[in-house]
Amino acid sequence: MYMKGKTIVHIGDHDLKSDNRVRFQMSCIDLSNNSYAYCRECYNQNSMMDKYYFSFLLFLILTSLKGIFKIKKLYGINSKHRLKLKFLNYNTLLTYKYFFKNTTQILNLIVGRRPDLIIANDLSCGLIAAYCYKKFNIPYYYDSHEFQIYRNYKNSLVKCLLVAGLEDTVVKNASKYSTVSEKIRRYYKYLYNKKGEIVVNNFYPSRDFTRVNTYHSEKKYNIAYFGYIGSGRGLKYLKYFQQADFIDKIFIYSDLNYNTSLRSEVSLLSKTIFNPYPQQLNSIQIENALGFCMIEPMVLSYKFALPGKFFQYLLCGFPIIALEGTYLAEIVSKFKVGIVITKKEIRKGCTNYIDQIEKIMESLPLAAQYCLKYFSNYNYDQFFSRLERDI
Repeated sequence: MYMKGKTIVHIGDHDLKSDNRVRFQMSCIDLSNNSYAYCRECYNQNSMMDKYYFSFLLFLILTSLKGIFKIKKLYGINSKHRLKLKFLNYNTLLTYKYFFKNTTQILNLIVGRRPDLIIANDLSCGLIAAYCYKKFNIPYYYDSHEFQIYRNYKNSLVKCLLVAGLEDTVVKNASKYSTVSEKIRRYYKYLYNKKGEIVVNNFYPSRDFTRVNTYHSEKKYNIAYFGYIGSGRGLKYLKYFQQADFIDKIFIYSDLNYNTSLRSEVSLLSKTIFNPYPQQLNSIQIENALGFCMIEPMVLSYKFALPGKFFQYLLCGFPIIALEGTYLAEIVSKFKVGIVITKKEIRKGCTNYIDQIEKIMESLPLAAQYCLKYFSNYNYDQFFSRLERDI
């Protein structure tokens, strides 16, 4: 436990019940000896009468304009990955609205508490923390769980520049900051000239468990999916697994925060069974299960992601199904903890992978143990021990 006797304000963008990253961060903090408050962002109306309203808005505008100095580096990234971005679009105009959610309410809470530390998850939360650092000299930790500049598939060149300016200020003023994968860390160092820590989100080896998946060699499998039902997760490919003879059931574990149209599409699949998002992994008992982790490389943030569900599947003893062309696929192949599927093979029904799945199932316990041990070097326990020394 860390941060004993500290006053802490924690800002996040999700409900505590569905955000494992926040809950793991909280588990590192000695809450019994802390004055602690968690604030969740929402789209409440900010009051123009609040004394911080125009001050924070001006901070956003001036900070974002610094992004013009990143144009050469962004052009290099865009060219390398052959990104075809429009110069300007409607989504660009919503940039400030997105980062200006219920900011004044959170600022009032922070000013009232005058914490020793702010923990900020995501860029919109990081901007609040950076503003408080500039105005009140309150240190903060910034957890960037996305490649923020390239997280939106409706990006434009102007929006990339604005976000780069905003995040440059957040990263450079943070006491510590973290990214979610080695790939993204390299780009952050390139863009912001500041070395970063690596923290694997949603993975806590000392508080989770590993178990061997119940497995019977009969070439009949179930699919398990944990998490948000939204675009970019490869859920549209479930219809092809639905048609595959070697798939018995498709288990979806998700909370109520979902894409309605996509959920309706998934619900039409006769093999699908919906369950509440698991608060404890040991509550999941599925035989011959495969962990569905087919993140699509539709934006660089997804392409370079290393999601929490990857580790949850391994902790449950499920081999991973990953999509070709992602950083996740590289990790799956390197540690031999699953199979990497191409879009072409998905449409053919994935029957060519049955023998490969059989071999993975047999060797998974040792491979998963080695993979989890490797990534246990990147966890919040170690990170907070370093952070405490700097505060």
